[in-house]
Formats: sequence, C-alpha cells, structure tokens
Amino acid sequence: MDVSLIFTVADLDHSGKRRLAMLARSQLSTVVFLIVVTACHSFAVGAEPARSAPPPSVAWGGYPVAELMPQAPSAAAAYTPPVTPLPPPPLPATSRPAWPAAASYPPTSALIIDPAVRLAQAPPFEDGSPLLPAPAERLGGKSLLPPGSRQGVFQKFKFTGTYLPQLESDSLGFSDLRTSLVFGVPFVTRETPLVIEPEYRVRFLDRPGAPPLPSRLHDAAVQFRHFRRLSDRWIFDGAITLGLYADDHNFGAGDAFRVSGRALGIYQSTEEWNWVFGAVYLNRAGATILPVAGLAYRTPCVKYELVFPRPRAAWLLPGSTIDCDERWAYVMGEFGGGRWAVTNPTTDDNDVLEARDLRILFGYERKIIGGMSYKYEMGYVFNREIEYRSGSPPPASLDDTFLVRVGFSY
Repeated sequence: MDVSLIFTVADLDHSGKRRLAMLARSQLSTVVFLIVVTACHSFAVGAEPARSAPPPSVAWGGYPVAELMPQAPSAAAAYTPPVTPLPPPPLPATSRPAWPAAASYPPTSALIIDPAVRLAQAPPFEDGSPLLPAPAERLGGKSLLPPGSRQGVFQKFKFTGTYLPQLESDSLGFSDLRTSLVFGVPFVTRETPLVIEPEYRVRFLDRPGAPPLPSRLHDAAVQFRHFRRLSDRWIFDGAITLGLYADDHNFGAGDAFRVSGRALGIYQSTEEWNWVFGAVYLNRAGATILPVAGLAYRTPCVKYELVFPRPRAAWLLPGSTIDCDERWAYVMGEFGGGRWAVTNPTTDDNDVLEARDLRILFGYERKIIGGMSYKYEMGYVFNREIEYRSGSPPPASLDDTFLVRVGFSY
C-alpha cells in the first residue's frame, strides 16, 4: 500500500474513518465471494474431463474413421474395416460345371445286352438265339446298341469248344469246335444295323458200332439279323440263317442246304419287364417250328429270362464293374441237336442224319466291355435221340451224359 495513502487516512476525522472502514469491509466481502466462486469453479472443472471438438475424419480402406489420438497409435492396427466379398464372375454360356467322374454313376446302358453279344455268348441253337434287348435305357426311343460297340464294320470274334464224353460203349460222344465273326453295317442308320455273322463248326464223333455214323460233321453258315425299335415299347428282332450242314462228302447234296430263322416281338412294359412273342424256324427233325413266348425281368444285379425254348437266370457277382468288367453266374436250359446230309454207312446212299437232346447248364462268365471275354459251362445232357431219315438203321436212344464248354470272345 502506498505511504501517502496512510498519511491521508490518518488525517481523516472520526466519521471519515468510519466510512472508510465500511468501504473496506464491503470490498473485503466482495473479494472473499470472488475467491469462493473461483475455488468452486476450479473444483468443478477438475472433476469433469475436458471436452474438445471431435477430431476430423480420415478414410481407412474406403470407410470414414475418426482420426486417432496421438497417444494411441496402436489403435489403427487393432481396427479391421469390414470387407464385402465380390460376387464371382458369371460363367461363359458354353461352359459347364465339372461333375464327378462318370465311374461314380454307373450308366444303366451297361445292362443292355447287344443282340450280337448275346448271340455270341449264349446261343441256344446251332443257328441262333432269341434276343431280349434289355430295357434299362431303351424306353423312349433310345439306341439299342450296347456299350463297347465298335465304330467300324468288325464287331466281334468268338470261339467255343464243347465236349460230350461217351460214358457207355453203346452211346455217343463228340467234340465240337465253333468259331464265328460278327460284322455290323448300317441298315439305313447305325442305330438299326444289319448284323452279319458267318460261322464254321466241326463235330468229331466218338461213335459206337451201332448205329454206324460218320466221323465228322460240318456246319458252314451265315446269319443276317436285324433289330429295330417300332415304338417306345415295341422292338422287332428278326434273323435268317443260310447254311450248309453235311459230312465230309455231301456239301453238294440238296439236303445239305438249310434255311432257318426267327421273328420276335419284344414288348417293354417297364424298365425291368420284357414280354416276348414269336417263333423260331429250325427246319430240323422233331422241331421244325418252335413257338417263343415268355417274359424277362432285369435289374443291374439279376436277369431272369423265362422264355421257351431257352430259359436263363443270371446273377451279378461281387467284384464286378457295370459297363466295364462284369462277372456273372447263371443257369440255363438249351435245346441241342442238328441235321446233316450224310452218306449212310449201311446202304451207302445219300441220307439225312438228325440228332436232338435237352441240356441244363451252369456257367460262369466274365464279360469285359471292349476286351477279351470268356465263359465256362458245365451241364447235364438227357433225352438224346439220333436217327436216319430213311429209317435204316432204326432210331436209337442214347444214354445221358454231361457237357463241358469253354468260350472266348473279343
């Protein structure tokens, strides 16, 4: 405080001093009030955190994000902006998605038995076999050609050897060797081919003293066969065979030439069931014309063909691959025999020798599509008869025997 002010206060009278004291007390109260208000404000400000304007926004990966505090630089690494996956580009119109291998879904066409293949592997007669086209994928006008059909004319080579032993001295045994080729040519289209099968068979007779018989018999024939779909349910299967059947010396005889054939209609009621109607013309003793009637049931694992004169039941064995490598066990019936132009040893004249028998066969077949296939068969042969047309010597009934057969095809 200034000294002059002290002297001035001292010179004041009593009333002046009192007014000065009152003024001092008033100023002191004001100062105290301001100090208290300032202290309270400072306390309140210290209790509440300081607020600042929001920091400017910056872009992280295309998304607005508040600018981070300098004291927390690691927050940028902790923050991961959301990512929206882009849709895949569209596939070209001509491309297709990759599907599993075809082997995972065996085609049912493997169950289709080609007429030529069926005839090659299990002929019921020496001059052909009724065919039952399998129905699995043939409904709706689809192709009747089997898997493994070759593009060229050549389709298949077949060889079969059969042996019937002479169990009794007065009976008859023979060995039978048969080979054939199968060709296919389009008959208007490839889907309806004309199947041409030339074949040659020779039989070596193990003959008794009576009746006298030639030592060898020959079959040289060619079969023409055609099959086509008439509608979604009906299939026609027809064949005609032209052949020469004789011993070593009578190929030129009129009776050596023989015509045989068949005409069948197959109705496919479902994918498993076939109904067969028709006739087989054998043109031989005791069996000139045979009716063909019956039904067939087929699935990927079984085949039941209740068709006269050649019933058959087959079962797919473990280890098989459909449409590639199939193993089958089967049992079937067969009508055997034949007719040949021969020289009668008794009269030394031209004559006709006729034979017939019935057979029950058990077999195993391994069919490799497009490769070498083979089969083994054993069976029982009964109701055997043999005779000359001239009646001399008289007809003879032969003892029963068994049969062994081995076949190959490619």
